[in-house]
Parts: sequence; C-alpha cells; structure tokens
Amino acid sequence: MWSFRWVVAAVVLLALWGCRSQEAQFAFRGPEETGLAFVNAIREDSLHNLMTFFYLYNGGGVAVGDINNDGLQDLYFSGNMLPGRLYLNRGNLHFEDITEKAGVVVEGWATGVTFADVNGDGWLDLYVCRSGKYPPAQRANLLFINNGDLTFSEQAERYGLADTSYSTQAVFFDYDRDGDLDAYVLNHSMLDLQPNRIRPIDSTGHGIGNDRLYRNENGTFRDVTLEAGIRYPGMGLGVVVGDVNRDGWDDIYVANDFMASDYLYLNQGDGTFREVGKQVFKHFSYSAMGADMADVNNDGWPDLVVVEMLPPDNDQRQRMAFPLTTFAYYQMALSTGYHYQYWRNTLQINNGLNAQGKLTFSEIGQLAGIDATDWSWAPLLADFDQDGYRDLWITNGYRRAVTDMDFIRDRMIPLLRQERRLGADSVQRRLIAMIRALYDLARPDYVFRNRGDGTFEDVSRVWGVTDPSFSNGAAYADLDGDGDLDVVINRIDQPVALYENVGARGHYLQLELYGQPPNTRALGARVAVFCDTLRWWHEHQVVRGYQSSVDYRMHFGLGDCARIDSLRIEWPDGAVSRLVDVPVDTLLAIRQTDRRNPPPPMPPSPPQGLLVERSERLPPFRHVEDQYSDFLRQPLLPRTYSQLGPGIAVGDVDGDGLEDFFVGGTYARAGWLFRQQPDGSFTAGPIDPTATLEDQGVLFFDADGDGDLDLLVASGSGEFPEGSPYLLDRLYRNEGGKLRWDPSALPDLRTSSSVVRAADFDRDGDLDLFIGGRLQPQRYPLPGRSYLLRNEQGRFVEVTRAVAPGLQEAGMVTDALWTDYDNDGWPDLIVVGEFMPIRVWYNEAGRLVEVTERLGLARTNGWWNSIVAGDFDQDGDVDYVLGNTGRNSRFRASLREPVRVYGADFDGNGLYDPLLTYYLQGREVLALRMDELFAQVLLPRALHIQTYEAYARARVADLVYEAQLEGAYIAEAFLLESSYLENQGDHMVLRPLPLAAQTAPIFGMLVEDVDGDGALDVLAIGNDYASDVLTGRYDAFTGLWLRGDGRGHFQPVAHVRSGFFVDGDGKALVRLLVDGRVAYLAAENQGPLHLFLYRTSDPLHCRPWPTEATYALISNRDGHTWRQERYIGSGYLSQSSSTLCVSPTATREVAFYAPSEREVERWTPEADQNHP
Repeated sequence: MWSFRWVVAAVVLLALWGCRSQEAQFAFRGPEETGLAFVNAIREDSLHNLMTFFYLYNGGGVAVGDINNDGLQDLYFSGNMLPGRLYLNRGNLHFEDITEKAGVVVEGWATGVTFADVNGDGWLDLYVCRSGKYPPAQRANLLFINNGDLTFSEQAERYGLADTSYSTQAVFFDYDRDGDLDAYVLNHSMLDLQPNRIRPIDSTGHGIGNDRLYRNENGTFRDVTLEAGIRYPGMGLGVVVGDVNRDGWDDIYVANDFMASDYLYLNQGDGTFREVGKQVFKHFSYSAMGADMADVNNDGWPDLVVVEMLPPDNDQRQRMAFPLTTFAYYQMALSTGYHYQYWRNTLQINNGLNAQGKLTFSEIGQLAGIDATDWSWAPLLADFDQDGYRDLWITNGYRRAVTDMDFIRDRMIPLLRQERRLGADSVQRRLIAMIRALYDLARPDYVFRNRGDGTFEDVSRVWGVTDPSFSNGAAYADLDGDGDLDVVINRIDQPVALYENVGARGHYLQLELYGQPPNTRALGARVAVFCDTLRWWHEHQVVRGYQSSVDYRMHFGLGDCARIDSLRIEWPDGAVSRLVDVPVDTLLAIRQTDRRNPPPPMPPSPPQGLLVERSERLPPFRHVEDQYSDFLRQPLLPRTYSQLGPGIAVGDVDGDGLEDFFVGGTYARAGWLFRQQPDGSFTAGPIDPTATLEDQGVLFFDADGDGDLDLLVASGSGEFPEGSPYLLDRLYRNEGGKLRWDPSALPDLRTSSSVVRAADFDRDGDLDLFIGGRLQPQRYPLPGRSYLLRNEQGRFVEVTRAVAPGLQEAGMVTDALWTDYDNDGWPDLIVVGEFMPIRVWYNEAGRLVEVTERLGLARTNGWWNSIVAGDFDQDGDVDYVLGNTGRNSRFRASLREPVRVYGADFDGNGLYDPLLTYYLQGREVLALRMDELFAQVLLPRALHIQTYEAYARARVADLVYEAQLEGAYIAEAFLLESSYLENQGDHMVLRPLPLAAQTAPIFGMLVEDVDGDGALDVLAIGNDYASDVLTGRYDAFTGLWLRGDGRGHFQPVAHVRSGFFVDGDGKALVRLLVDGRVAYLAAENQGPLHLFLYRTSDPLHCRPWPTEATYALISNRDGHTWRQERYIGSGYLSQSSSTLCVSPTATREVAFYAPSEREVERWTPEADQNHP
C-alpha cells in the first residue's frame, strides 16, 4: 500500500517537474509593450542592390549602455537606409525614443555601434561605424560625445576617429596598458566584387579592407595600423578582444567573410601585434560572420565561437551555393596561403599553453551540436538560465535566398550573359526584380543551453524563441533590473525584438566596475569568482557578437552556489582587489580605490605535467608523403587512403640490450631504423633506400627461430591497383643486426594491407601472422583480402580459408589483436575496421571460428581505427578499448539511422562509384552535393533530376535503379564513438568513452599504468587529415590520458597535468625504454616524432617478458589480481617494447605463465634493482 502511494507521489512530482522544466525561459515583448518601434527597413533600388552592394541585407547592430548614469540600460540601434534610434530606458521595459533630442541622428549606411567612455569623463559616448556605396565623407565613422545632459556632440574628426573605410564595428580597449582606451576598427570592402576569388595574400597593410588600429595619445587618436603590425586585409564581419594566452595583454580576433581567413593578432606587449591564426587554430569558419569570446567550460581560459551559414536541413544545404567544394580548388587556396576553412559554425575550445608554451584551440562545434544554424549573424555567450554555464544565442535569417543554386544557374547566370544584348541597366533592373521575387530565409533565432559537459542542447522552442525573423545585431543586458539577462535584437524589415528573461532560476552575481580614469569602466579587467570547487572567469569587454555591444555590468550565473567564497578582480593596470564571503543574487558596484604601477604582466608559466617531451634526443625526422591524391582516381571518396601511416615497431635489432625502433616509410621516403646508443641517443637511416613503398603495419618478431628479431613491413595505400608490385609485403631477415629483404619468405599476395600481428595460434612453438586487408585500391568500398599465414620453419604459408573461414573477407581492416579473451590458453583474434563490426574469431585448438554474434557484437559496425587490451576492471579477464571516429563530425550514426555506403560501377564505365549517405533530421541523404556526384557518375535513373531542389529531396532509390542497388556492395556503420568493451565472459558490453575521447578519430593507443597507482590507463593520439573537402579535417585532438580507476571507468586528464601533448595527425603510439627509462613515442602523418619521458623518477619498473610467457597475473597490494597479456603488436600500426611495466608501490608480485598455464617466472618489482 505504502509503496503504491510513494509511486503515485513520485509520478505526480515528475509530472510537475516536467511541466516546470518546459516553462519558457523568454517572453517576447513587442513594440506596443516596450516602445521599441525601430524597424531597419531595406528597399532595393539602382544604388542598393546585391549586384553592386552584396552586404545589402547584413543589417545593423545594437549598443547597450547607461547614458545618464541612472542605473538603467539604454539602447541604440543602427539603421542602414534610415537613421538609427536612441532609446532611454524608463524602467519596467518601457523605452522612450530621444534620438532627435539627443542629437544623434545618423545619415548614411550605419553598421556597428558601441558605447564607450572615450574621453574618460564618466559618461558613455557613442561610436557609430558606417559603410555603403557612398563617397568617403558620407561613410566616415561618427563619435558622439556625451554632454552629460542626455545630449551628444559629434566629434569624430576632432578625436581622430572619422575613419572613412568601409567599417563594420569598432572595439575600444587598452591594448598598450597605458590607462586609456585605444580603438580597433574592423573593416570590409565594397571595391572587390569577387571576394571568393583566390589571390595572393597582401601583407603590406595597404590591401583593400585592411582594418585600422588607433592609439589614444592624450585624448586624440593616431592611426598606428602599420607600425603595430595590423597588415592583413579581409572582409571583417566580427571582432572580439580578449587575452587568449593569459599573458596580461589583450589580443584581437577578426572573423572574415568569404575567402579571407580569420586572423588572431597576438599582442606582443611592445605596441605591436603578431598574426598567428594559422599557428593557433587548426581551421576556421569559411564565411565567418559574428564572434564572441568567453569561458565556455569554466576552466579559466577564453574560448571562441564564430558563426557561419550552414543550414541544419538537407533541403537548404543542397540548394545553397558553396565555394571551395572541389579538391583542386581547395588545394589551390591552401597553396596560396589561405588556412583550412569549413562551412559551419565553429566552437574553438582554448587548450591553454602546453609545456613548450604553445597555445592551441580545439574546434568542437559539431560535437557540441551548434554547427548548423542557418544564415547566422550574432553569437552571444551568456548564462541565461543561471545554472553556472554560459549558453549560446545565435541570431539568423536572410532577406532573400540569393545563394539558391537553381536561381543562380537557371536565372541569374543566363540573364548576365545577355548583358551585351540587353544593356547593363536593363539587366540590373531585371535582376533586382528577380531578387525581390525570391523566397526569404526568415528563421527563429537559435538558443542553446550549455549542458556543462562540452555539448549544447537546442532549447529555442522550449525557451520561447519561435518568431521567424531576419535578425542581425543583438545584445544581452539586464534591462529590467531583475538580475537575469534579457536579449534585444536589431532586425531587417521587422520591429526590434526584445526577449524578456522570465525563467532564470539559479543564483547570480552582477558586477559594475569603475576603474581609474580615463578607463572609467575598467574595460579589460579580469574577474574570477570562487565557490567551493567551482570557479568562473571573465574578462570585461562589451563588443561581442555582430555589430553590437552588451551590458557593461558583468553577469555570472552561479547555479546552486548560495554564497561566494571569494572574488578576485585584476584591474586593467594590474592592481588586484579581493573580496571574501560575497553575497549572491545582487549587483555589486566596485571602484578601484588606488592606482598602482605594478610590474609588467607575465605570461603564465608552462604547465609541469607528469610527462615531458624530450624529442631532442631523436635525430631530425619528419614523416613525408608524396603529393598523390586518391580523389584524382575516385573523386567520390569520403577520404584518401594514401596517408594512413606511419607505423612504429620497437625491438632490440642488434642484440645489444638497447631498444631500437623502426618507422614505416612512404612512396616519397623509405622507412627508417632508429638504433639506440648507450647514452640514450639514436642514430637513424633507411634500412632499404630502394623500398619507397607505402608502409603500413610494421612488426619485429623472430620469424625463423634464430633468436634475433626480423622485421615484417606490410604495404598498403590507395595509390596502386590490386596486384601492383608496390603492394608487396616484405620480410627483412636479421643477419647480425642488419636487416635484409627475403623475397621468398612470404606468399606473393599483393593486396593493400594494413595491420600485421604475430602469435603462435596453433601452439607449435613458432610465431604465425595475421595480415589485415585495408581495401581494394581504386575500388572503395570493396574490402581488401586478409590473410592468416602459418609459419613453417621460417617460411610463411597462407592458410586462411582452411583454418579461419570468413577471415579473408573480414572487411576494411584497420587493426587486429591476438588475445585470449576466454582464458583457455589459445590466442583468439579480434579484427576491427571501417564499416565493420567488432569481429571475433575463437581459437578451437588451432582452428579459428567466428563468434561475433554469440558475444553480442553483431551490430557494432563502426569506423573503427584501433583496438588495445587490458584488464581494466581487474576481474581476471581482458577488456578492450577501441578507437573510432568520435562525435565531432558531420556524421551521426545509430542502429536506426546508420551511415551507409553503396558501391558499384553504377554508370558502367569501369570505375567503381561509392555513394555515401547519412541521416539528417530523420532522412537518409547523400553526403555528396549534386554537382560533385553528377560530374563523376552518369546515373540513367537520375536524368529526371534537373534542379538542386529536386536533388535535395531525392533518395538513393531515386538515383539508382533497384537492380543496381541489389547488385551493389552495401556497408553500414551504427557506432562512431570510441568505446570501452567490457569482457563479461560469455558476452561483451560496449559503452562510449568519456566525451574528451570523442573530439576526433582515435588511432594510436597504449595501455599502461601511467601514474603507477595500480590501475591501467590509456594514452591516445588521433586526428585525421585525410577527409574530403566538405567533411573537413578532423583536428581537435591533442592527445589524451584516460586515467583508469581499476573498475572499468576512465577519467580524462588534461595535458596541463599529463604533459602528454600530440596535436598533429597522430598515428602510431608505442612504449620503449630509452637509457633504461620508460618512454612513450608518438608518430604523426606528415609530422615529427614525439618522445615523452617522465618529468621526475619513473613510477614504473619494467621487466622483459620471458620467452615462453604469453600472460602474467599481477597481484596488487590491495588484494586485487589482474591479468596482463603479452602482445606482439598492439594499437594502430604499433608494436611496443616486449617488456612488462608495473608500479612497484602498488604491485606485490607478478607471475608469468606459458599458454599451458605453467608458471615460468615470478617477479617482485619492489625488490628488483634492475629497473629504470
């Protein structure tokens, strides 16, 4: 009875909570309620049209500021074709238009606006940027000085700020820390009517659209653009200022539209800036619009969001014109000096400084779920629900769908071709009429709630933001004084939108800072708030989003924090104020009481992690690929297959007791052998200078039983056709420490191989081989052939079909592992790959039988890259960690909505055609755009599809005949997350790794008790630079330590603590001993090698595996006993040292066993004197 009543009560409470959670966060307030009647109306005419003025529909901005110091935030909206309006806040969300009375009537095409106390008198002045197709005098920027009586006087010329560029926005900040406000003016250009054209980058400072920097010199501003190093032109639409590297000097991020890359001007502290965008960011948004900078994940480092134009639906994606979609054009842009740029919003997470002082960002917009928000303008990061994490508001919408490909191809281009016959004026009139008749792209704004885990939830509709509009500039402010943030938006052809925040429930703190004159509003101050283990950090800047500036009162959402432990303010001059035991849910006005002359700011010290890079111990080396591109042979590929390496194998080649290693080569450069010297240094060079093949898997093992290590090198890649001599796998015999190729040792297989693994699968005393087949070159997605090779007195015989049915057709194999998952003494085989399930072959006394389905793994198809093993939960059997593509991708996959590829020669021309599909908003859609597909494949069934609109709605069945599909090779992927596979004996359970492991594809992995706590951890590297142009490079990974807890769970450890940092195209990862010390070695495709040692003493003792041993039982001091297997090759293209390393403090003893369960050796690590 009681339990039933409790159930009923729980249901009622859940229902009530559900209703409560669905309450709107915002309430729309129209002009009839607020008095904000301004409409930024646009009309097309002969002067104002998209043919002569392509920024016609870019809209205006909004500035927030208390112009009369009454505590209420006032508003100014800029107008494009009519004067903007100034509204005085009368309280209770009622506003009065005082534009004419205040003397701020602006003629011309106004753009960005900001309030700033330019002259330091304590009253906010107004700066208005102008642009448009007007003479310079009519687009000079305007500075309205506040007279302190609700009137303003325009004095831009007097102050030196009447810039006549085509300006978008201005930022006032103290870049030289001299106490006054300087000005950065963001510009674009109306002189270039082909802004997507690839051209040499002008770094003289005189290029069209170059921004301007003005230094405040005793109240007047001098143009110091060139001497300060602001030398790169662009089409600037967004600018935000902040101290990205935490060195105390404010830096400038510029978001550029069209072809121009974004810029990061890093403040050098001497009055100059250095442009470092390409060094700090892996890629940018292509047509970048607005930008904002704030600490998204509460780690104390400023992150960055930049918005673009990608629609969330396939209909608009396929119909929208995209530049740079061909591989050749894209490569031309890169070779000209432009950076990698992609057609989506970007969320750049600040990684801070690594141990070498290098600053990097990881772009995770797709993982976060904020990458596609239509034609977007203003991103604003603020904590609207006050739960302690900054949410994201994005304005969007466009007045005419001018990028519609059907309109451009079928109507605009044919009309332009008639210009000679019809005359320019007639063509222009007709184009204006055609554009007026186009459909619009009115959309509701997007609002994303920050979940606090690196992802965002689209709550636009739930929070009450549903009004379709053409929104442009926006600002947040506490307009009604109730402590939460409202949002106000400038819109084209619609009245101003004001969204009142009515649903914030968490605690908050507002700060109003007053600095020493002339920087009276303390712009540039840094504030840190501490509550228990939580902290919030923010830099005081007001220019954010697009053409706009926000509330000067800083706002912190505090969630459940009911009392602030301490508050730290670093004032712009470096002075520091501290407050303790600070109340919440209040507005604090804090004045800087004294002005000091502190020492110059110092950059933060590089972190001192557990590991430290010591790559200087290695000879100079960089992996090099030739310039071949698979897209030239198979243009429809989702990625190239000719840049998959390099692999690394570790072993003592010359028997001197020191571990050497081999790095696989390419067609451009043969593989190198690195021989360790007694002092821990290495000598290096090719073992076979003539072997310029694409090396994949590499493996040291004793092939002929003579006691030394031979080397097997598998050849792969998509460059060479099946049967090419360039696909020969090679065995190099060890002859007295010299490696010589034995052409007769292996069968003549000539397939594109990937992984190589050795084990005595038949327990006859020698090592046999598995060689995985990657793909059939130039016939993707057909898988390559995989092989099981039996060792017969040092020669290898292919026995796959006889011994392991189905293994030859395993799939597009990327990695494999010999592992005794059931502890019966016989090595089983797990094989993973692209579009493959996790496939398991059980060893029945020398015969391999597939048991994938029996273990519950039949529907685990993924884009798997790698697999490693360890007894992570210390239950006596081996579990597995698998590297996959991750979630930071345009692709999503599930059992109901897989990624799918259809492969066949659909047009009968002898070439194999892959058609990749994925699900978007519940529909299976083609990954390829229409022009890309139809330029390469003639599909008779698709001849009726003549428009981009029709193609956007087409299914695969609309393009290819049913009979062709029935004969096609079809593969699916249901899982893209890198995962942990728990061995539960008769079945296995798969679960995703933490989100930090999902930011990019994971390749190299290494299982080790990294910190010596007695539990196995995982080191991982990744990224993938081989993707097609539309997908873009996967590049957010910087290497990761997943710290295990001994119960099968992992905690990500940031590089600042681990010291493990590999941010390139990471591939192989191995452990070896260098000068007797534990070392970790990582390789990058087209990059250097990275060698890591422990910063102080090693936490591990290592011992060579006894020759007979295949596993060990490790007894911890806490009573747990766990199993460790010996692997001859483990991880992506990797083979680590043949030693076992354990913690002497956590481990009591180790017992080594032969396959027959016979103990062959016992080891007490603590008593071992022969350790690093």
